[in-house]
Amino acid sequence: MTRQSHERVGITGESGMWSAELPRTPVNVLLVDDRPENLLALEAILEPLGENIVKARSANEALRQILLMDFAVVLLDVRMPGTGGLDTARLIKGRERSRLTPIVFITAFDADRRRVTEAYESGAVDYLFKPVDPEILKAKVAAFAELHRRGNEVEWQRRRRYADEMRRAAAEAELDRVTAVLASFPETTIVVDHEWRITYLNPEAATRADSMGRDPAAMAGKIIWDVLPELVGTKFHSESMRAIEEKITVEFEEFFPPLDAWFETRVVPMMDGAVSYSRDITERKRAAEVLALLNEAGRLLASSLDYETTLRNVVLLAAPRVADVACIDIAENGEEPRRVAATAPGETRGEAGDPGGLALPADTILEVFRSGTSRLIDDVPAWLDTMPPSEAGDALRSSGVRSLICLPLTARGETFGVITLAVSSSGRRFMMPHLDLAEELALRSATAIDRARLYEAERRAHASAEAARAEAEHASRIKSEFLATMSHELRTPLSAIIGYGELLADGITGPVNPGQRAQLERIKVSANHLLGLIEEILTFSRLEAGREHTQHEEIGIDEVLAEAAAIVSPLARAKGLAASFEGPSERVVIVTDSRKLCQILVNLGGNAVKFTDSGAVAVRAWADDGVAVFEVRDTGMGIAAEDLDRIWEPFQQVEQTHTRRAGGTGLGLSVTRRLARLLGGDVTVQSSMGTGSTFTVRIPRDGSVETTSQPDSTD
Repeated sequence: MTRQSHERVGITGESGMWSAELPRTPVNVLLVDDRPENLLALEAILEPLGENIVKARSANEALRQILLMDFAVVLLDVRMPGTGGLDTARLIKGRERSRLTPIVFITAFDADRRRVTEAYESGAVDYLFKPVDPEILKAKVAAFAELHRRGNEVEWQRRRRYADEMRRAAAEAELDRVTAVLASFPETTIVVDHEWRITYLNPEAATRADSMGRDPAAMAGKIIWDVLPELVGTKFHSESMRAIEEKITVEFEEFFPPLDAWFETRVVPMMDGAVSYSRDITERKRAAEVLALLNEAGRLLASSLDYETTLRNVVLLAAPRVADVACIDIAENGEEPRRVAATAPGETRGEAGDPGGLALPADTILEVFRSGTSRLIDDVPAWLDTMPPSEAGDALRSSGVRSLICLPLTARGETFGVITLAVSSSGRRFMMPHLDLAEELALRSATAIDRARLYEAERRAHASAEAARAEAEHASRIKSEFLATMSHELRTPLSAIIGYGELLADGITGPVNPGQRAQLERIKVSANHLLGLIEEILTFSRLEAGREHTQHEEIGIDEVLAEAAAIVSPLARAKGLAASFEGPSERVVIVTDSRKLCQILVNLGGNAVKFTDSGAVAVRAWADDGVAVFEVRDTGMGIAAEDLDRIWEPFQQVEQTHTRRAGGTGLGLSVTRRLARLLGGDVTVQSSMGTGSTFTVRIPRDGSVETTSQPDSTD
C-alpha cells in the first residue's frame, strides 16, 4: 500500500471507511448439543448466513474449540449428559479470552423460570425454546455475527492507529538519526523531494551555499534550480534528472566554476525525491593535472633541441593548460628582456602568436628579471587601480587580463629571461597554489630553453668550425695538388738530366776525360738528391689526398734490412760513420708492403746519418708477439723534449741552422709516420739532447690494419 493510501484510510477511519476497506469475512459460530440430529437441524437453519459453523457434541469438545478459536456466538443446549449446559457456560465465561463471547441457550419449552434465571446468571445473553423459529434464530445469530465483525473492525482500527503511531514515531526517530548522520558527512549533502524542493541541507552544504551568497535557511522548501540557477545545464542537473526518472543511482565528476572546485557526486533516488552527496576532489584533480602537465612538459620540452621550437613548445604548453595567455621575454647580449614568443587568448596549439602583440606589464617583467623572484598579481584590475594612470596600464586593462604570474627563467645560476602567464577569458584566477605549479613549469622551461640555447651556440660553433675545416682542407688540397703538379713538372726534366749525364759518362757521345767524369758524377749525385726530394713531396701529396695504396706480399725481415742497408750504408760511409744492420737469428716472414717499409727505414736511416756528425747509426729488427719491430738508433745531436711532437708535422725541422746545413724538405718524418700507419703500425721516438735518438717502428706481421690509427691532416 502506498503512503498516500495509508493516509487516506487513517484520516477517514472514524467515519466507517475502515469497514468499507475491509472485506466481509465469515465469523465462527459454535453449536453445542449432544444429539447429532439437533446439530444438523441448527446447521441447516444457519447455513444461509454464510458463517463458519463449528459443531460440538459435549462440553469438553466445546471447550476445546473455545481454546482454538474465537466465536461470534455460542448456541448451547442446556440439558446435556455429564457437564451440563449451565456449567459449560460458566467455564466459557471463566476464560479471559472468551468471557465476552455471547451464549444463547436452547432448551425444551417446559423449562421452569428458575432454570432460565440460572441460565442468565451463568452468562447467557438469550434463551430460546424448542422448537426454535428458524427466522428468529437466523436473525439473532446474524446480529451477533455483525456485532463481532464490528468489534473486530474497531479493534483493527485501534491496532492500526497504534501501528501508525509506532511507525510514525519510528520514522521520526529514523529521520532524526539519518539527519544526524547526514550532518556528520563531510560531503555536501542535499535532499530534495519529487518536486525538486530542498528538504534538507547538511552543514557542509549550508557552508557552500553561504559562500555563494545564499541564505541556507531561506532555501528550505524552495526549488533547487531556482535558488541555485548556476546548477542548471550542468552535469549535476542532467544526472540528477536521470537518477529520479530512471530510479537509478548515478555517479559523476564535474568542475563547478562558481566555487572553483571539482566535485565527485553520487545521486541516490528515494521514494519521494533524491539525495545527493558531493565530495570535493579539487586537490586530487589538481594533483593529477599537475602530474599530467609535468609529464607533458617533460615529453614536449625534451622533444626538440631547436631553440625556436623549444620557445614555441613552452608557450603552447602553458596556454591553455595553465593560462589563457603565455609569453617569453629573453635577454640577449646583456640587453633588457625582449619578447621572443607568445600566445594570444583563444589560440590553438598549432602555432604561437605574434610575440609583440600582448599588452603585459613591461615594468613588472623587468623587475622579475632583475630580482630573479616570481610575482603573482591575483587581481589585475584592482592592482591597476593602485597604480598611476599610464598608457601601458590602459592597454593592460583593455586586454581583459584578470590575473597574471611573472616568473624568472633561471639556469646554471643565471636569470636569462621571464615567462609571463595570464588569465582572461576563462574566468580563472591565479592563487598561491597555482604559483607552485607555475614555478615548477618555469624551472623545467628554463632548463629546456637553456639546453636549446647551448645546443644552438654549439651548433653555430660547430658550423663555424666545419666551415673553417672545409676551408683548411680546401687550402691543403690546393697545396697538395700544387706540390704534386710542380713535382711532376720538375721530375720530367730532372730525369732527362740524369739520363743524359749517364750517357755522357758512359762515353756514348765520345771519350770522357777524368775531369769531365768527376763533374758528371757530381751532376748525378745532385740530380739524385733532388729526385729524392721530389719523390718525398709526391709521396706526401698522395698521402694527403688519400691516394697512396699498399701492395702486401710476403717478405723476410732480413730482406727488408738488406734493401735499406744498400741505400743507407753508403751515406754513412760518406760521412765517416759506422753503420750496422742486425736482424733476427732465424728467418721471420711478414706480410706487408715491402717497398713502403723499406722507404720508412731509408727515411729514418737517412735522417740519422744526416743529423749525426760522428759515431754510428745502428738498425735492429726482431719479431715480438705478432709485430715486427724495427729500431733505428743514432749518436747524433738529439731532440729536445718540447720538440718531440712537432717533428712529425709537415715541413718542420727542429733547428733551422741544422736544416740549412743538412738540407731537406722537412717532410721525411711526417711521411714516415703516415706510411707506418698506412701499414697498420706506428713509429715512436725517444731522444735527449746530446745523446742521440732512437726511432722505433712496429708493423703487424699479418698485414692487418684494424687496430691501428690512420693518419690525419694534423700529423
